Parts: sequence; C-alpha cells; structure tokens
Amino acid sequence: MSLGSNNTVSKTEFIEAMRAVLEAKQAGSGANVDKPDVSANLGALGTAVYRINTVHAEVVADAAQDADFFNWLNQVNTWLNNLRHWQQSLITQFNHWSPTTAAEQNFRNAVLGITDPGNPPASAPSAVNSRIE
Repeated sequence: MSLGSNNTVSKTEFIEAMRAVLEAKQAGSGANVDKPDVSANLGALGTAVYRINTVHAEVVADAAQDADFFNWLNQVNTWLNNLRHWQQSLITQFNHWSPTTAAEQNFRNAVLGITDPGNPPASAPSAVNSRIE
C-alpha cells in the first residue's frame, strides 16, 4: 500500500489507532478523535510521519539483506553476457559465410543489418537505494 500523495493515510492510521485505544478504555470515548482540534492534532502527527517516511527515510537493499534479488540480478547479468557472446558468434559466422544465391545473400545481409544493441551493462549493482512512496 502506498502512503499516498499527502498525509491522509498517516492521519487516518493515527485517528483509528487512537479511537481503538480510547474505546478500549471507555466505550463511546473514541468519538473524541472526530473533534476538530483532536483531528487536527492527529493530522499533524500524520504529516510528521508522512514526511519522515517520504522525505527523510531511505530504503537500502544489498546482497546481505536481499540475497534472492541480487542472486537473480547476477544470473540475469550472466545470461545477458552469454547472450552477447552468442550474438557476436552468430555475427562472426554470418560474416564468414559466402552465400551463393540471391536469397542467401539477402538473408545474410538482413541478419547483418539488424541493429546491434551493444554490450550489456558492465556489472550488476551491488546495492539499491530508494525512497518510500
């Protein structure tokens, strides 16, 4: 669940948590959170939590914290490098091929005319930094 674009989710959580605490202490007292002054104060707390999470907090993941993701990322990187090697070998074979018919020559030229995407990234990242939304 997203925190949303403002403090609404945080404010609602504060209000409902406070309502539950008050109701547990005395039935019917949970309605106090709906009073404008009380709601405004809980809204200010909601704003503070929202800003702490969306302005100041960072989410960091690395191989120690998220081994499955980084193992997968390394496997994808290995696969991309193997794919690049295969692609280069295929191009080499087509460059060494001397077709004799017009259809073969057209096929060779078509394959060699495919845009080369270049090399994959040098290496996979070792950590990810992101923010909470």
